[in-house]
Amino acid sequence: MFKYNGYHFEPERNLKECEDKNLYTLSKHLKSDTELGMCNYETDWKKCDYSLEKFYTASCGSKCDLFRCVENGKLYIPGEHELFEFI
Repeated sequence: MFKYNGYHFEPERNLKECEDKNLYTLSKHLKSDTELGMCNYETDWKKCDYSLEKFYTASCGSKCDLFRCVENGKLYIPGEHELFEFI
């Protein structure tokens, strides 16, 4: 478990073969989490800054694709500009 921007995350797993890593397939499973509010661009729902590099650094070198937030139980996938909810 690691802490990032005040939340605790646990590496969950890598994407399954059926969850192909191409953008078209992934986009069906991604959602902006306006309650968590982690992104690196200006929007009315942004609550804190986000950095893909800093997220993975905080994860102590985890190679997982998906991370579970301990506080809300949701799965997340780190993107270049936002920590996306994985649905």
